[in-house]
Amino acid sequence: MSENRNNMNNLRYVFILIGVLALLASYFLVFTKYNTKISDISDEIKTLKTERDRLKELYANKDNIKSQTASLESDIDKELSKYDGGLSYKAEIMDTYNMTQDLKVDVNSLTLNAKEVPYTFGQLASVNPNGGSSDVGKYTSESMSYDISTNGTYDQLKQIIKYIIDTNGKRKALKTISISGGGQEELNMTVSLTEYAIAGEGREIQKVEIPDYEKSTNNLFFNQVIVRVAE
Repeated sequence: MSENRNNMNNLRYVFILIGVLALLASYFLVFTKYNTKISDISDEIKTLKTERDRLKELYANKDNIKSQTASLESDIDKELSKYDGGLSYKAEIMDTYNMTQDLKVDVNSLTLNAKEVPYTFGQLASVNPNGGSSDVGKYTSESMSYDISTNGTYDQLKQIIKYIIDTNGKRKALKTISISGGGQEELNMTVSLTEYAIAGEGREIQKVEIPDYEKSTNNLFFNQVIVRVAE
């Protein structure tokens, strides 16, 4: 009888011990999760404080940022203004036509090549931290090379070269100039050049009209000049 009583007491102790251990385990799990949550909240608070300080600094410096932005936009507009908003065969033909009219010279042939993309904008793309698109693809460069064959006196040829360089502030780059004797005082000259433009962001190609009422397009240069256009 005494032995049974002792076994019962031992069982009670075992159950009590199991209960205490279960309680401790539950407390440990809850306490660990609680500490983890507190740590996460603390890290989030630090992150928010850092962001708050950054925004406060930006707000305090907003007038300076506006001024710098306006200055940068002005610089960009100034650089873009040096280039046409795009290239077209019409514009190149009329540039040459206007040269013959202004200088009273003849052009024997004009060879226009296909447009190319010499440079791709956006290698160093600006990124908006608040989302949205960057400036990649905002502008597209264009270039067109062409050859002008003409003849005239030495002074006339110099005038033609100067005219090409100064034409309406266009970004024309002379590549090669070939001059040969043409007989008596006249010389033959072939000029190879490339014009550059920047298209995109609302920029427009120069609008030109080829005169075809009094002067037919077939005889635009009055001397049956050959105009070759790349396919």
